[in-house]
Parts: sequence; C-alpha cells; structure tokens
Amino acid sequence: MPLARPNRAPSEVVSHYLEAIYYIWAEKEPIRSSRLADWLGVSRPTVTVALQRMSRDGLVRMNRRKEIELTARGMRTAESIVRRHRIMERWLTASPKEMKLSSLPAGSNASLTRVSEVAEREAPPLLAYLHQRDLTPGRKVKVLEVDEVAKTLRVSVADKEITLSHETAGKLWAVPSR
Repeated sequence: MPLARPNRAPSEVVSHYLEAIYYIWAEKEPIRSSRLADWLGVSRPTVTVALQRMSRDGLVRMNRRKEIELTARGMRTAESIVRRHRIMERWLTASPKEMKLSSLPAGSNASLTRVSEVAEREAPPLLAYLHQRDLTPGRKVKVLEVDEVAKTLRVSVADKEITLSHETAGKLWAVPSR
C-alpha cells in the first residue's frame, strides 16, 4: 500500500496526535483511542478517523490489545516533533540538568521544575494530590529515603515529610541542587 504523504512533514493535526502518542508511550502507559481523545480534547470518532489516516500513512498501527503503537516511521516523526518542542522549551526555560525526582538518590536536594505532560493532561486528581502536599514547581525538596523494595521515596518539602510511590515521583521533574 503506498503512503499518502511519503516525503512531506505531517500536518499540524497529525503532529499533535504523534506528540500525544509519544508522551503517553514515554510514560509507559497503554495508548488507547479514548485516552487520546481525552488528551487532545476531541471526540472518539474524530480520533478514529485520524488514526485511520495515520495508519494509512504508515505512522501508527493497532496491536492485538487494541492499543495504538507507533510504527518505526511514526516513532522517528514523533521523536523529531518532540525534540523540536523540547529544544524550544529548554531554550525558553534553561534547565539543563532536569531529571525525574524518582531517579535522585537519598540525600539529594532539588528544586521541582514541572509535572510530566501525561499527569498534567490526564490526572487532575494527581495534580490536586501534589498541590495539597506542596509538591509544585519551584518548591525545594530533599530526598530522605529511597526504598527500592517498597518502590517509594520519602521526601521533605515545606517542613513536611511525604512518602511517594516511585510512579508518582517519576511524574515530577527536578533540578538537583546543593
């Protein structure tokens, strides 16, 4: 089957879809049409039509579990889009040593910089949970303990100690400090 747009950049709409699929994939979450519709703020039938076109163009495919997967071509295109956006974001925010809070060892001090894109878009309860515990961008945190068995991190923020799951800590980005 020939590709409809073999040598052209994807449209703006397709770029949004590819970027959303990439971010959900990067968070190791299942990618389904309903999640994509919620992420992009469009109807499920709209997503279905777009995915059919993207499949025709060799950018995505559905696996046996009805999850969306990027093809090799789709992954290259999505990575290019994300890379461009991250370069612009880095240029605008200048935080070169940013890393996931979950990757910091015990004893580390850091400043929270952002919440992952997936959490921002899909998890209002998580955002409320983080806000209630003062785990917001700009806050200084100290990693008190990393429990590899329980998969938790105990942190200190705003004179409080909070235990986070490794998954939740993985959705917080920080820049280590001294």
